[in-house]
Order: sequence, then structure tokens, then C-alpha cells
Amino acid sequence: MNRRGTVAILVTSIVAMAACGGARAPSTEAEAAAKITSGSSINLTTARYRVPGVDVRLVKVVRLPAGTIGMRFDLHPTSRSVAECCTFFPRLALSGSRRTGARENFGQVDVVERASSFSDGTLRMLLVAGSPSRMPLGEFTVDLGELGITGVAG
Repeated sequence: MNRRGTVAILVTSIVAMAACGGARAPSTEAEAAAKITSGSSINLTTARYRVPGVDVRLVKVVRLPAGTIGMRFDLHPTSRSVAECCTFFPRLALSGSRRTGARENFGQVDVVERASSFSDGTLRMLLVAGSPSRMPLGEFTVDLGELGITGVAG
């Protein structure tokens, strides 16, 4: 085989491997966080939601592989009565989830969900206090249109 043929096969193999590797949705919390951090934000603005005892800000939305969306939330307690935080539903279950039920879980939380879950560009979210109480704190709706995002809903 000549040098030109070898280079063509090598380039084709690299492109194929990159395409296959990039098409997989994140499977761990660490992988999701890295992809959300490095991904280009598709939201033009942020959103703020009031849930009893918690200030929730959606600060970044990114497209992830395999038809998934990554969302980065900042959580801050507004009441001393909320001592444990927080789990979002719905969300894709990823391995390596940080332990819920700890005060240190306030701060940055990343959530991965299927784009198809955003019916009409909205997704109803439930915020639940961590273990052991697992008490629902409140609901809010993520509206992609209000964030300046179009063409995501599946």
C-alpha cells in the first residue's frame, strides 16, 4: 500500500473513532460535569426559580451527545430549615452521584436529561431534599424559549 492510501485509512479511522466516542451520552457525574464545563452554552440568558427554602439558578445549558441536554444549576439556601439538599427529578441516573443529604451539596449541581423530555420546549422539574427525609421542596418549569434556546425539544 502506498503512503497516500495509508494516510487516507488512518484519517478515516480517526474520524470514525471520534464520531463513535462522541455519540455516547455521559454515564458518570464526573463525565457530565466535564462535558457541561467544556461545552458551549446554548442559553442566551439565565433563569432564577424560587423553591421554598432554596434559591435555584439555571446558569448554563449545553447540548450533549446522544440527544441529551446538560444543565448547570446553582443552589443556595434561603432558609435555615433546609439543611440538606438536593435531588432533581427528572434526570438521567449517572454513576458516581454525589451523596445527597449534605449541606455541602448546596452550590453547583449538574443535571443531564434527554432532549425529548422537553415537550413543547419545557420541562417540569421537582426539587427534593436529600436523605433521609426525601421531602419534596417544590416544583419549577425550565422553559427553553425563555432562555433563548430553540430547536432542542425532541
